[in-house]
Amino acid sequence: REAALDLGDLVPGLEGARDDRAEPPQALAAAAEDLQRGLTACEERLARRSRLWNHALPGVVALGWLWSLAYPVVRGAARRLAGEGDASWGSVAKDAFLGLLEGLNPAALASIAVLLVLAYLVSALAVWVRQVQRVEAAVTEAEDGYRRRVREHGEAAVARAREAAERWRAERRELEGLAGGQGDA
Repeated sequence: REAALDLGDLVPGLEGARDDRAEPPQALAAAAEDLQRGLTACEERLARRSRLWNHALPGVVALGWLWSLAYPVVRGAARRLAGEGDASWGSVAKDAFLGLLEGLNPAALASIAVLLVLAYLVSALAVWVRQVQRVEAAVTEAEDGYRRRVREHGEAAVARAREAAERWRAERRELEGLAGGQGDA
């Protein structure tokens, strides 16, 4: 960039030599905007997904507990419908009531509460790890985009500087030729 600026001072009409000073901050601002857009989009996707996944594992635990409450009823109804032994609807109701009491005893409630808390902790950990991975990927993508822009800008600046230097050399040769021709006359 400095070479292009120096050549711009030496060679009038060098296209874009003075504008090069403004491009890196613009490239940096564009990369920062890309990074912010990528992070915002990533956060929105993660928020949508985490609403579901934060509750999936605890939901499975709660459904398992509800199934344990409903199982005696289902088992008794299946026995009654199959015509096994002395299964009556009264015994099915009795099994359902006893299963409900067993499922609602303090030890069972404490264990289901602990399981739900553990399920939420595991879900939160899994979502957090995934969020960290997504944010790191978004940052890496933005950094790669910024490096690509800087590389492209640098290559373009070097090409412009080479063109300016070549024009300057050509003008210098032409001036030397003119100066050499005046000295002979």
